[in-house]
Amino acid sequence: MLADIGVRESDAETPPLDPEDPAFLEREPARLLLRCHTRREFLAQLEPPLRRRFRKVAKQHLEDDLLRPMHKAVGNCERRGNCGDPTKWFAADVVVTGRGAVVSVSDEGAGFDVEQVVRRFASGERYFARRGQGIAHFARTSSLVSYADGGRTWLLRFLSDPEPGVPLIPDDAVASGPAADADCMRNFLARLPLFHDRGIALDACRVSSISRAPGPVEFAYVVRCRSAGQTPHAVVLTGRLLPEAAARADVELAGRLRADGVGAGRGLRIPRPIGAFSDPSLSLFLLDPTETLRARIQMIGASAAQAAVLRTVALGLAALHRSPVRPAAEQNLEEVIAQHQTAQQQLAARLPDARCRERAAACCDRLFARARRLEPCASTLVHGALEWDCIVRSARPWSLYRFDRCRLAHPGLDVGVFLADLLRFHVLRRDGIKALWPPGRAAFVEAYFGAEPPPWSKDLDWFVAGALLERLHRMMRRPEAKWAPKVVPLLDEIERTLATSP
Repeated sequence: MLADIGVRESDAETPPLDPEDPAFLEREPARLLLRCHTRREFLAQLEPPLRRRFRKVAKQHLEDDLLRPMHKAVGNCERRGNCGDPTKWFAADVVVTGRGAVVSVSDEGAGFDVEQVVRRFASGERYFARRGQGIAHFARTSSLVSYADGGRTWLLRFLSDPEPGVPLIPDDAVASGPAADADCMRNFLARLPLFHDRGIALDACRVSSISRAPGPVEFAYVVRCRSAGQTPHAVVLTGRLLPEAAARADVELAGRLRADGVGAGRGLRIPRPIGAFSDPSLSLFLLDPTETLRARIQMIGASAAQAAVLRTVALGLAALHRSPVRPAAEQNLEEVIAQHQTAQQQLAARLPDARCRERAAACCDRLFARARRLEPCASTLVHGALEWDCIVRSARPWSLYRFDRCRLAHPGLDVGVFLADLLRFHVLRRDGIKALWPPGRAAFVEAYFGAEPPPWSKDLDWFVAGALLERLHRMMRRPEAKWAPKVVPLLDEIERTLATSP
């Protein structure tokens, strides 16, 4: 953990500072030692200097991945470790650098069976005596959490610049085989020309989960690199578990788009493909997906800031659609309509409420009737799976990836899916900001079409309505309790969208 934040072995015994010492804000590394009887006293001494030290870190990241886990851990020490005994101590050893912090909190309790508790939590069994919020929260944080001394010491490694994904759930790691095994992947990655041919050694590899089933499983591989004459540094790669043919298509399309110059200017960057492999069967990219577009839009509360991000995405998507790259797969509008008809049949079979079935049928009828009057448009390269989580960035510009479903089709399919997700995010989400939907849509559409919108631009709402219909259809693959409350709001928006379609 100390190596992750740049602490060398020779720095490990750095003399501790007083929490009020101004040197704690700047020294590299800086260290604090605390001993307290109560949670209140502990947090009052430790939290303020940590906030000051990491004042430039994003507030949400600092809260979610350092301060809140620390609160949970100290609460566990007081209630469960020391059992509320005011004569017992708990102690903290904190080391900070510009890269992050390592926090160790110990109590004087009897400890617990860490392996058993973590196993029960991962398998969904009851693992707690009270509410068990601490373990659940530690599993969600992007920081690395561990235990020592038979459960009497809690350890956390916090990075100022967060790493992508979330820690692996043991069942997922087992199910994914070697691709989720840190040691296997370190050896696998070390043999790649990206590292081997440049004399770069890989000292360590961490694997985190980016996405889970039912879609393709994805992992982020954070590898610590070491080469002669250079400071050790971390490199992040993204691997997608795909059938071999799909992995090849993913990598090939990315390479062709980069060669064509897509992403070289304004808009969305195309990440560098490393290769497609059969064992493990995955596509691999030099890509750090630390922040998704969804997370960024959620953080933005101002219309102007949102518009700037959406214009970037729109310009990138327009460049993708203009590319002369031609994949082998093709989908015409007749096939799209057939897909909507399948959705209509399954909605009629699964919607339990008669009124909802009538509304869904009427929406589909209008969608099919309007399809006969769509403006003609030549097929272009479309992404085909344009969810917000495939638009990501770390410190670099926004990147677009996941190209295995690229095909020749109507560009409105991509635009409709993106705008449907924007509508759902602002209008249908419980804490969405409805007022941001109209300016967000306008900023995206204006940037995508430019000064001379093509004739098919007036058909845009048809594609948005179709994307909302398909979203309703996909939702119903989940347990009914998950999707039932969302049916009526989605139908409302499909009806409104079709009402604006000529």
